[in-house]
Amino acid sequence: SGLSFKWVGILLAALGVFAGFFAVPVLAIIQHRPSPERKGNMQAAANLLSFVAIFLAGAAYYLLISLLKLTPSEVFLLGFALTLAVTFLALYALPESLLRWKSWLRF
Repeated sequence: SGLSFKWVGILLAALGVFAGFFAVPVLAIIQHRPSPERKGNMQAAANLLSFVAIFLAGAAYYLLISLLKLTPSEVFLLGFALTLAVTFLALYALPESLLRWKSWLRF
């Protein structure tokens, strides 16, 4: 009684799209805003934080499965919901990124 293969594919695609909406503007700001002599430091710090988050994701998955007794499908849906929420928060905080994306698509 889990999600069908079709729904998992749809949700996985949506997760990737919304993750891109979050990650691309953040990485663009990291590359654009620092002064030239600090760009390398900022990119290194961002990379370190990314890998720390990857490491913590494993611990979070374990806690969600063992303590909260969530199924893998529920963990996946929770990840999707959190990613969607952070995407809208990022678009609210950085509305110019949405405008740049629209101009890139030539609306």
